[in-house]
Formats: sequence, structure tokens, C-alpha cells
Amino acid sequence: MRGLVLAFVFLSVGCGPSFAERFQEIEIPRLKDRASFDLGCPKEQLQTQTLGGNLATQGVSGCDKRATYVQTSSGWVLNSEPNAGETAKAQPE
Repeated sequence: MRGLVLAFVFLSVGCGPSFAERFQEIEIPRLKDRASFDLGCPKEQLQTQTLGGNLATQGVSGCDKRATYVQTSSGWVLNSEPNAGETAKAQPE
């Protein structure tokens, strides 16, 4: 009986969505809501990109702006100044 219960648990876990899929379904919409406000851009126009291989660090771009966000226990936090879509050029010293 115990083996049957363990088999059921393993099968039910294996058939569910992966962590990355759940992250895409739940956290990315939350991130886009926050970034839409910060960037002044409709969330439908925003694109996200995982930075550094860590799902908790996301780049968001849209409306010729981009910014970096980190996920905290309180939600998504802007971790950079929103800037133009082009890479910022170094200022001469």
C-alpha cells in the first residue's frame, strides 16, 4: 500500500507544470504590471528576459525603455534607472 501511495505522489508531481512554467504564468504578469507603471508603457508592449540565468533577475524592455528588476519577498523591485533602449554610452571623464 505504501508503495502505491509513493507511486501516486511521484506521478502526480511529474505531471504538473515545472517551476519555470509556473513562474511564467504567475510572476511574469506581476512583473509586467509593475514595469508598466514604472516605464509608462502598456504591459502588452513589454518584453522580459531572464538575466544571469536567475529567474529572480529580469530585464524588461518596451516603449524604447528598459530596466532591471529583482524579485524579493515583497514582490518585484526596480533595480536600475529606466533608460533608453540603446546601451548607455560611457561619459568622458
